[in-house]
This record gives sequence, C-alpha cells and structure tokens, in this order.
Amino acid sequence: LALFMKDDYSRAGVPMRTVTHGRAATRKHILVYTILLAPFGIGLAMSAIGGPVTLAAALVLNTLFVVGAIRIARRDEAAAEADRYKVEKAFFRFSLAYLFLSFGALLVEQSLTPFGLGGW
Repeated sequence: LALFMKDDYSRAGVPMRTVTHGRAATRKHILVYTILLAPFGIGLAMSAIGGPVTLAAALVLNTLFVVGAIRIARRDEAAAEADRYKVEKAFFRFSLAYLFLSFGALLVEQSLTPFGLGGW
C-alpha cells in the first residue's frame, strides 16, 4: 500500500520509504525485513509461552509471508502499475492477518495449557 501512496506521501512531505528510497529499494527492504522477522516467530514458538500450536502457525504464516515478500521483490514498477498494485495490497492485507493469527495462536496455546495440551 505504501508503494501505491508514494505520491500522496511526497506531496504531504511525509518521509515514507517509497519517498526517501524509491519503490525498487522499498521492495527489497520488504523482503529483507520479512526474512529477518521469520526467525522471531519460530523463536517465540520455542519459548515458554509458545508450543506446538504456535510453532505450526509460525511455520505456515512465516512461509506465506516470505513467499509474498519474494513476489513483491520480483515485481517491477510496470507490472505493479498495470494491476494497480494488486500484489502489494494483498501483501499488506496478509500482514494484518499475520499479526492477528500469530497472536491468536498464542492465545489458543495458552488456553490449552491448563488441560495439559498446550506449551512445551
């Protein structure tokens, strides 16, 4: 979405990454940040508050998140403009679901713990 909003941010003088570094660099940064984020989700699953439910969710969600970031990194501006940033918008929506589902997995894990089913 930030890729789509570059002109609005620029006109408003808001220093978003697309304004300060350009769209191509922003695509690469999204990939790098996503790859750096993935191990933290796995690590959280291995912590005292995580468990098998959290690990399963982290593996699936982080895989989908990295795949989405790779799709964005491989796109050029012409393709993005041609489909009105469809892939970028879908990735943004997934990022919201990623957070919701990651925290939801932790809640499920903790709700199962009193029954001996959650946690390590």
